[in-house]
Amino acid sequence: MKNNKEETLKKWGELLDKMGLNDTSTTKINIAEMMEGKASKLLKEDMNKERYNQIIDEVYENYKKEIIRQREIQKEEVNRLRSQWKRVRVSLIELLSKEEFTNKCKTDSDFSEKWGLKIEERELTREERIDLYAKEYTPGVRNKYEKPFDDFIDAKLKTRNIPTKLITITYNNETIESYE
Repeated sequence: MKNNKEETLKKWGELLDKMGLNDTSTTKINIAEMMEGKASKLLKEDMNKERYNQIIDEVYENYKKEIIRQREIQKEEVNRLRSQWKRVRVSLIELLSKEEFTNKCKTDSDFSEKWGLKIEERELTREERIDLYAKEYTPGVRNKYEKPFDDFIDAKLKTRNIPTKLITITYNNETIESYE
């Protein structure tokens, strides 16, 4: 693990040299460590979004297979009844698009429970967004923003694309949190 970190720091140092930021080696290491932290955070966020999408894909595929199976059963039953000269009125079992399926899981707890998928979405409070901003850009200044700086903070939250939603997905006892 130490070799990986040293290698990463060395690569960041080389990149900083190319950018003309070849001040002192201490400065390069500090900047490199900071960049590595941001890179690992971005990587974690990407991994969460990727896993979120994998889970949605997996559950949606299970859903599609079940709807197709139910349609086959329905078709067989209709054919059986028609072979007995019985009149049959049939309504096709609806297959939702992936987006419709996801939205229904968010809004219909019975439907969501049936597929073992729980999706919760909520708006982040302004304070939570400020916390995210502070963690990322000003770790030493957390919880120290005061009224006169409201406009400044609001502008920073917008220009830095600080997330406004927290999405939590639970499937097979696995919980993934993702920000949007």
